[in-house]
Amino acid sequence: MESNKINSVSFNQDHSCYCISTDNGVEVHTINPDDRPSKIPLDGSIMKASMLYRTNIVAMVGGGTNPKYSSNKLILWDDKEKEVAGELTFGFRIRNFAIRRDIIAVQFEDKVMVFGLRDLELLKTHKTSMNYYNILCLNTKTSLPIIAMLGSKRGTIKIHFHQNNTETEIECHQAEIRAASLNPEGTLLATASTKGTLIRVFNTKDGGEPLRELRRGSENADIQCLAFSSLSIYLSCTSDKGTAHVFTIWGDDGISSDLDKSRMDPAEEEITSHRHSFLTRTDKDLQKNKHSMFKFIKKIIPFFSSEWSFKQVRLGGRKNQLTICGFEKEEALILVNIQDAEKGTDEFKFRRIPLED
Repeated sequence: MESNKINSVSFNQDHSCYCISTDNGVEVHTINPDDRPSKIPLDGSIMKASMLYRTNIVAMVGGGTNPKYSSNKLILWDDKEKEVAGELTFGFRIRNFAIRRDIIAVQFEDKVMVFGLRDLELLKTHKTSMNYYNILCLNTKTSLPIIAMLGSKRGTIKIHFHQNNTETEIECHQAEIRAASLNPEGTLLATASTKGTLIRVFNTKDGGEPLRELRRGSENADIQCLAFSSLSIYLSCTSDKGTAHVFTIWGDDGISSDLDKSRMDPAEEEITSHRHSFLTRTDKDLQKNKHSMFKFIKKIIPFFSSEWSFKQVRLGGRKNQLTICGFEKEEALILVNIQDAEKGTDEFKFRRIPLED
């Protein structure tokens, strides 16, 4: 049987599906294991693919052992018509991209270019510091685009509010940024540095106010993925330590609901209403992060002020695995794990772990 090496895997914007980019095209899976995957055979390798919500549009960039398209070309594939619906060609290799219903952002080594999705017209070019870890995020649920990318110096993230063309730069870490994620509304930013011990959460709308500091562990780790749940109640991360962690970031043990009352965009109202209903439910208590029993000395030794995840999942498998994380609403952590990702493999595993025992 011919091998079909996996090059990358990514969730769509609401974590209901995931795309697996392979040496023979793209596979689209839903998070329901009973559903059959949809295959896009392309007679060539794809380095990254991303589905536009649950539509027939899949954005992709070539790469791998036998590229279907060059690495400086972004393709919009219409899987209903089985043809290319649009393309963008550049003079540089594409490092990453992010897509939503109105714009697509394309990341290169030291800049990000933003295009309108309908006509592929260039809207904005952003200069960034050298982007070794392909940091680029978009909010996904509101009508106003918000883009997170590397800032002008090490350890910073620039937040660009596309609608009114304003931006702020947030000092997140002293070391290089390794991973970042925006929540669906774009009001919260989570970051981790190359040390991988701490995850920090910031308010994007108030000049980057720091809100939470969460501890993944005491030993350095390579953070592979950060993800918010749909209502931003939870935040998850995965690393090369072979574990996934889940933190509570909203409610009694997390960020104050007062943030919902400040300069709310009309498109956020439905999300806020659902979040309030979840937080005020009476049938179950919200999971709470763990704290050090020595937190009373946190002013002397900051380590003891850390919050630790309320749930940890050991992934098992081989040393060089890559795992991305997401959420099935506020009910379950979902993981897609590629075995032996550095050498290339055709094996992957999907897991669903309920958040409440």
